[in-house]
Amino acid sequence: MHDRFWLGDWLNYGERKYGEKYSQALEQTDYEYDTLRKFGYVSDRVEIGNRFPELDWTHHMVVAPLEPKEQIKWHE
Repeated sequence: MHDRFWLGDWLNYGERKYGEKYSQALEQTDYEYDTLRKFGYVSDRVEIGNRFPELDWTHHMVVAPLEPKEQIKWHE
């Protein structure tokens, strides 16, 4: 699966568990703040069951604002 989802899930977990989101990720990765923010947003909005490895990350980013049932329709 996309490593961007892994990073986004890690960021979201850190926020919920520790209230800290980006400081360690900025130190540990080469990504900029805005990029990490996108990873967290898409990972939060696209449920694991709606993540399709055969689709590009951009597809997931485009469907992220949609409700989960609508996201599935765009995969079909």
